[in-house]
Amino acid sequence: MMKNGARVGSTNQCDSNNRKKRRVKFSSLRTKNAKESCVGRRGILVTCSPTQEAACRREAYQLLLEYLEIFLEKEPNNSVVNHALSLEDELEQLRKEPSKDISVKNVDLNLVYALDVGVKGSVFFAFQPSIVLDPCVLVYKIMQDVEMTKVRKCRYSVRFIPVDGVCYARKEEVSHLFREIAERKVNALAALEKNTFAVVFRKRNNSGVHRDEFIEAIAEQMPATFHVKLKNPDFSILVEVLKTSCLVTVVENYERYCKFNVHELWERLGR
Repeated sequence: MMKNGARVGSTNQCDSNNRKKRRVKFSSLRTKNAKESCVGRRGILVTCSPTQEAACRREAYQLLLEYLEIFLEKEPNNSVVNHALSLEDELEQLRKEPSKDISVKNVDLNLVYALDVGVKGSVFFAFQPSIVLDPCVLVYKIMQDVEMTKVRKCRYSVRFIPVDGVCYARKEEVSHLFREIAERKVNALAALEKNTFAVVFRKRNNSGVHRDEFIEAIAEQMPATFHVKLKNPDFSILVEVLKTSCLVTVVENYERYCKFNVHELWERLGR
């Protein structure tokens, strides 16, 4: 009996140690950056059920690192993006290369990290400043792989929303941030004769902001050659207010990729 008891005690101790190791692996993901502001960051907002946020953090963190590894491997000097390629050329190249058996091996685990945005069921994964990759390119690649392989890629993570920039949820801050984003992305779209757009506004955990004010802050920055088109625009401008932060992004194919909802896209493909 004593021997059996000793064996049971030893097994329990072993299980306890294994659980501790698993907890340590993602401990920094849960708490290290809990108080750090996401203002001034770029990255990807991942949404999920509020009751599954812990599982979503782990799952999305792993998936994003896997896809970052794809881009790292394409550059011999470990730069994350190839500046010789235009965005259109790079996306076309990626469409021809669906990801297979990807796993995190040599990628720096600190390239992306989770930050608290004050809204349950929403996790912002910030890119390190050294990453020059457009977050949209990474999200497009995930969605393209779902289309091509008909594999859902994740269980707990629902939407992967690229984020071009984050500011405080005030009209003047949004106006300033979008001016910077427009110089980078809207002008490039104009050169491709993509001149219709829609503004998609959402807010959570903030009753003090007004939708019309934020849309006005965006619209007043758009050149006269651009026109609003609510259905099937050339590109969409996403404005996500999460408590005191505002996340802004310029994206293409928003409706095609089911608003970047992996589960809806997978179901639409017939599984």
